[in-house]
Amino acid sequence: MTRKHSNKSNRTGSAEKTSLSGDITVENESIGAVEQGGVAIAELDVTEINDEGTLQAQKKQEDALGSIKLDLNLVVPNQLFVTSYGLDSEWGADLKISGTSEEPIIGGTANLIRGFFEFSGKRFELKRGNFAFPNDKSNDPVIEIAAEHAMLEMTANLRIFGKASNPKLELSSTPYLPENEVLSRILFGTSVAELTAVEAVQLASAVYSLSNGGGQGILGGIRRAIGVDRLSIDNDNGREYGTTITGGKYLTNNVYVEVSTAPATGETATSVEIDLTRNLSLVTRRTMDNDNNLSVRWFWDY
Repeated sequence: MTRKHSNKSNRTGSAEKTSLSGDITVENESIGAVEQGGVAIAELDVTEINDEGTLQAQKKQEDALGSIKLDLNLVVPNQLFVTSYGLDSEWGADLKISGTSEEPIIGGTANLIRGFFEFSGKRFELKRGNFAFPNDKSNDPVIEIAAEHAMLEMTANLRIFGKASNPKLELSSTPYLPENEVLSRILFGTSVAELTAVEAVQLASAVYSLSNGGGQGILGGIRRAIGVDRLSIDNDNGREYGTTITGGKYLTNNVYVEVSTAPATGETATSVEIDLTRNLSLVTRRTMDNDNNLSVRWFWDY
């Protein structure tokens, strides 16, 4: 996790009671998944030599400070980047943190700005997203995320919902098809009835992946190494330009630039988004066909 922030906070207290209050604005935050099976930090037994009592004195000093009462307003206007197990997204948040340093309580919401979800090599564009924090000691937000993947004969819809500690995923389509049929057409471009034995096994694996949150993202390390805020690879070879690579970065807090390139042809596309207000943006694009367009993007949280 990395962050850049500014704050106006006050810390007051006495030997018996300490409190922390104020406003915190986070300008840039990146949150990634904790890898399972990673290196753990071992706890070591410490024996003091020629410095008796130092650790005990430090612990007494920490205990004397006691629990800190919290009254904080945390605002993230944009650039809250969440990358985790197939999810590559940008969010904004408005949170209230109360309770104590030992038992913080988080309330408020985080809302989607842009992003996508990779499932079995297919990209689902995020259409809406919301994290609603319950303002209780569980700090377990309720998730509601909707994404879609357009195909020739249908549009596949992916919904992620429920509590963050135990999210559920649903796959549907327009027009309606059963879930296994939707998966079959996404993965193999054909009906379940026409699958080979090997493809049927792959379909079962995809169903398992869906029930466990999708595939793990692999571009996070590259994205951090080259210093961009978003990085994606679209492997849809059915498109005119084949595989495309897209990178995006904030030049300032309200100016976002994105560049896409097709290695097979050398063509590029660019877009610039300027946030005029909290709810209004100006977007200019130049496509790989050298077409230019200008649009206004407006949204409202309700």
